[in-house]
Amino acid sequence: MLINLLSGEEDWEFIVIEDFAHLGRGLFNAFIHQHLKRGCEIHLLSYNSPPGYILSNAKNKIIYHDGYTDPAGWKNDPNILNKITYNTDLEAHFREHLIDQQKEFLIAIDLLRPLVLNKSVAEICILFKRLQRFCKDSDKKFKLLCLFHNQSNDNFIVECLENIASTILSLFPATSCVITCNILHKRNGKPSKEKINFHISSNLDVRIEKPNLTTTKRDVMQQKPDPTSGLTFKLELDEKEKVARGQLVLPYTKKSNESEIIYEYDENDDFDEEDPDDDLNI
Repeated sequence: MLINLLSGEEDWEFIVIEDFAHLGRGLFNAFIHQHLKRGCEIHLLSYNSPPGYILSNAKNKIIYHDGYTDPAGWKNDPNILNKITYNTDLEAHFREHLIDQQKEFLIAIDLLRPLVLNKSVAEICILFKRLQRFCKDSDKKFKLLCLFHNQSNDNFIVECLENIASTILSLFPATSCVITCNILHKRNGKPSKEKINFHISSNLDVRIEKPNLTTTKRDVMQQKPDPTSGLTFKLELDEKEKVARGQLVLPYTKKSNESEIIYEYDENDDFDEEDPDDDLNI
């Protein structure tokens, strides 16, 4: 499913990449890279990276909204293009940039953490829903991609994002190069789950790691403890001992003799001298 989400074969509107050890950067860049290959326009709102840091070879193809240089709004630098601060009305900001947008575009937010620290979760969810409604009302093909570094006390935030997002990609480290991804995808309102392992090459190509079934079965067998291991006596019986056990007659066992009931038919048995209608008063 992950490959279909990247290629656009599987439809989605809002993806949240949730990681716990800063693993989502490569997958975040891979989504941007795939949309650039399809000719989509990219609006990158970055609180985490300076201009040109992400996909520097595609700098001219990405519209950068700078939330990194002056997030607090203390500098009066006119050279900062598309400046974003913590107090910026993001809905009005993107409406202004997207009003004349004709082709499909992607808004990529790197990173959600500064928004969560400076705005309530309700405000963030309302912002995303209003952007989606604005694009639908304007017949614009719009997708939203967010990178979120989860912490131990962010369960409420994750639950809120799951309610409004079409897809949640939760990443965990598997090995030094392989990442485990738990996918929660809503297709026509029906959620589906999938767990895969993948790695990302240097040119941002995502490759799925197929599980080794032989290794998996061996690991499962090794996990089950053997109760007979380490015993100082023989616990199991061999075939001869099993046959001898079956032939052994236990003492004080009562044997029941088979009995048979013999019935001889007699016509008189079916004759009743009493009239069953004698008790009727007619």
